[in-house]
Amino acid sequence: MPPPAELRARLTAALRDLPFRDDQFGPFLEDVERARTAPDLSPAGLQGTAWGLAVRAYLVRQSGRVIALLPLAGVRDPRALGARVAALDDPALFAFNLQAESNAMISAYRNQSLWLGLLGVIAITAVLAIGLRQLRGVIAILVPVLAAMFATAALLAFMQVKLSVFHLVSLLLVLGIGVNYALFFNRDWREDAEHLRTAFSVLIACLTTVCAFGALIASETPILRSIGSTVALGAVLSLVFSAAWARVRSVSGKGG
Repeated sequence: MPPPAELRARLTAALRDLPFRDDQFGPFLEDVERARTAPDLSPAGLQGTAWGLAVRAYLVRQSGRVIALLPLAGVRDPRALGARVAALDDPALFAFNLQAESNAMISAYRNQSLWLGLLGVIAITAVLAIGLRQLRGVIAILVPVLAAMFATAALLAFMQVKLSVFHLVSLLLVLGIGVNYALFFNRDWREDAEHLRTAFSVLIACLTTVCAFGALIASETPILRSIGSTVALGAVLSLVFSAAWARVRSVSGKGG
């Protein structure tokens, strides 16, 4: 802000030939001088005001320093803006594309989830191979479970649900649940009573799983709703596919 003499000269030149009294802008000159000589404004001085909330929302404290976020509107070319900011060669100034960075983070999380899911499948396959000690048994366990996982993802996509990282993580839980169901149905039953007791036990376990995770579908939190819908649907499909696959194997075995 200019000193009083300079500001008064500018104001006099601006008001020339205008119908204003000479003392009309006296309070304005006093306010400018008061603001010019006032101490620097700090976030503490804005506490309890609407401006204080806005300043606090855009100030980030990190590693002993304060970063001020200045949101921009109407940016048509973020790359050109970033290039202009970089050309200023000021280490304390940088352009941050929030949408691009958010998309990159989500993509990284999704890729990491896919790799972890693949490692989970490999680990479960290794455990089954060690426990069953036969390739046919491992295939009999994994086929219905993997089919249930793909069917769950396909149904969610058909219902126009955009699959996220939380859906992928929930599919790992579906994998673990489905393996348990497939293991029970893969047993060799010697009598019908044992068959019915096992099927009834697995059915009760599936219903409790569906009730527990199905309750999350009513949640207003998108993350919980994603987990609940994926696991509940995957548990039902895992049970159906495991029972159907066991029935097919049983019929084919008798036919052979």
